[in-house]
Amino acid sequence: MSTISLELGFSSDSNMRRMFKELTGLTPAEYRQKFGHY
Repeated sequence: MSTISLELGFSSDSNMRRMFKELTGLTPAEYRQKFGHY
């Protein structure tokens, strides 16, 4: 997750997770559980 966060310009994983949840309504882990591991 930290590699993805840095590549997207986030200063930390928690900032990326917070933005992801704001946009999708789910945490990254919840999203993977719901939609699969791609």
